Amino acid sequence: MIRRGLIVAVLCLGCLFGGFLAGRWTVPAPKVITIGAKTPLPERDLSPAGETRTILVTKIVPGPPVPLPAPVEAQAPQLGQHLSTTDTTLPALALGGTFHSALFGQMEGPRLTLRTIQWLDTPGGRVSLGEAATREAVTQFSLPESRPIPRWTVAFAPGLRDGKANAGGLAQYARGPIVAGAGYVNGGPFGIIGARW
Repeated sequence: MIRRGLIVAVLCLGCLFGGFLAGRWTVPAPKVITIGAKTPLPERDLSPAGETRTILVTKIVPGPPVPLPAPVEAQAPQLGQHLSTTDTTLPALALGGTFHSALFGQMEGPRLTLRTIQWLDTPGGRVSLGEAATREAVTQFSLPESRPIPRWTVAFAPGLRDGKANAGGLAQYARGPIVAGAGYVNGGPFGIIGARW
């Protein structure tokens, strides 16, 4: 009788350990948000009638952003990840020029913080800029729902009693880390309460 109880105890501990490992291995991977277009998108001119190219939706060219000026590279780790650089040709300048606007993004908990770096290059060199400010609205986007974690478990639990097959079953409900259930096996009912992780 003691030997049988020892075997049952070892089986129970084996099931507990196996369940722990299975739970650790089947934890869903964290959601990954992909920022950036996969294919090129054309430029769009939103200028009012009578105006020539004054309001534009910039085209998107997939690939690495334009390299940053050397002083920015040293600050880049504190700003986050370099997401994009928008280059705008400025024909209205006397010598012409290109205005660069680099966008950096950094995750802080559930919040994505965006920072912009700007510089203006002309044939005569880099030009000084005035005060720069970004007016930013706090915006929330709902992510697509992931597959919900099942709360109910129903199982068939065959057993042996006095050398004969004896059918049983289990029903279990989980809410958060708490698990409760009841079942019937080997001619007797049982209940469970525990935790999952």
